[in-house]
Amino acid sequence: MKNMQNKRFMQNVTIITLGVLICCLSVVYAIYGTDVSVTGTVKVEEANWDIHFENVIQTNKTNIESTKITPPNLASDNTVLTFGAELAQVGDVYEFTADIVNGGTFDAKISDVALTSTYSDANAEPIKNEGTVTGLKYTSSYLQYTVTYNDGNQIKTDDILSAGASRKVKVRVEYKQPTESDDLPDAEEAYEFKLNISYVQNQ
Repeated sequence: MKNMQNKRFMQNVTIITLGVLICCLSVVYAIYGTDVSVTGTVKVEEANWDIHFENVIQTNKTNIESTKITPPNLASDNTVLTFGAELAQVGDVYEFTADIVNGGTFDAKISDVALTSTYSDANAEPIKNEGTVTGLKYTSSYLQYTVTYNDGNQIKTDDILSAGASRKVKVRVEYKQPTESDDLPDAEEAYEFKLNISYVQNQ
């Protein structure tokens, strides 16, 4: 009887021991069987090239009547800006500002900038005092046309316009008093100025 009790006790002990070992193995497996993973989402935005004009505003330096002005007009996806002004007397000024905006995803820089002028006389007479173009400034004895940044700094090649940024430019035309009154025009004159600013990707 005692032997049977001892046998049963040994069996119980064995069962308990196996149970403990199985639990231990389970714990060990749980500790050393962890999975590691990395999950990420990458989105590539569409590349976009977009340089254009915005916010064309006449400044308070303008002193001619609105009937003498053809307000600036934007065309060709806002990359071309045209305007007209009639200056009737010495001291007349027309001035406006506009933002050059980089709405694209690439940094841009100016590769070329040039101002050209053409002239015509209502009476087909030769111009009295033909002006000169220096940089982005046309000057004659009685007419001055300039394009600068709004702070007065010169617009020049290699100027950077970062993606998402803008630069304000100022256009001003002024009828000045010449040194000699005889230099003033005898007939109506028409001037056409064309400013071309070429931007390329800054690499």
